[in-house]
Amino acid sequence: MMFLFRYTKLTIINLNFFFFTKNNNKEFKKHFYYFKNEAALRIYHEIKKEIIINSEGFRHRAIYFIHENLKINKDFLYKNYINSLPKIDILIYIRSNKRLNIFRSKKRKKGFKYNLEEIKIYKNKENIIKKITKETKKNIFFN
Repeated sequence: MMFLFRYTKLTIINLNFFFFTKNNNKEFKKHFYYFKNEAALRIYHEIKKEIIINSEGFRHRAIYFIHENLKINKDFLYKNYINSLPKIDILIYIRSNKRLNIFRSKKRKKGFKYNLEEIKIYKNKENIIKKITKETKKNIFFN
């Protein structure tokens, strides 16, 4: 509940998306679950005034959100969404090779593995990552 008050705009945008988008697939439900957990984790650490290192967090989750919204609306204002995300002090972006990433994921016993659909949209999501990185960099250095 505290997350709602502290990050009202982000919460409303996400809840609107998750409750009013007509999508019931497993991936969609998984990302709603992630949003709830990220929100709880974020508030907990803000209350405790702890410094955390999060390998994924809201910016990683934003890839899915932005991609799905751009499929629905090509004019989706992704910058507004990125700017509503909780502020961070540092963002590490590691550029990696597509073929190597796919190869490594195939060797995993557990965790994320690229399927045919993910391979098809790889470039789109890579472009979204670059947009998130660029917009976040502006907020870190100029605010």
